[in-house]
Amino acid sequence: MISRRSDQPKLIYFAERKPKMDGPEFQARWRQHARLGMSMPRWKNIHRYVHCDAVEVAGLNLPVAWCDGVAIVWYRDEQSRLNHVSDKSAGPVLKQDEQETFARPVCNFAILTDEYVIKPGSGTVWKLFLRVWRRSEIRLANFKSWWLSDVGPRLVERLEAEGICQGY
Repeated sequence: MISRRSDQPKLIYFAERKPKMDGPEFQARWRQHARLGMSMPRWKNIHRYVHCDAVEVAGLNLPVAWCDGVAIVWYRDEQSRLNHVSDKSAGPVLKQDEQETFARPVCNFAILTDEYVIKPGSGTVWKLFLRVWRRSEIRLANFKSWWLSDVGPRLVERLEAEGICQGY
């Protein structure tokens, strides 16, 4: 049974490091950026933050658009999300820090999304992130229905058969 994971708004961003940084240098710098964001008063609107470093999976037979990591931010609720984004006091400091950390501004590679569980996992710490774009002529409701009833479950089955994941 497919279920919605949370009613909390969720922001995901796919981080790309500045080209002059290597992987470990970026990971340290990105965590420094995260600590700066968490030190701001507007962080009170955040319920949870997860920081995921990218790892390569040998033998993965899927098309991949690489990124250096993924961050997930859960807002307490929709009003908290609105409060967070409308608080401009942290903007200049965070934007400057983003320029020193990422290849592009975070707003250029962030999405606000819903999370649906196709098959509950076994508590593993690994996550697979999949960015899928919907053609503009396809209604969002139709796309969600297609993804949740057809594509998502088949993808999870395929990944499980290849030993890559155990549910999502």
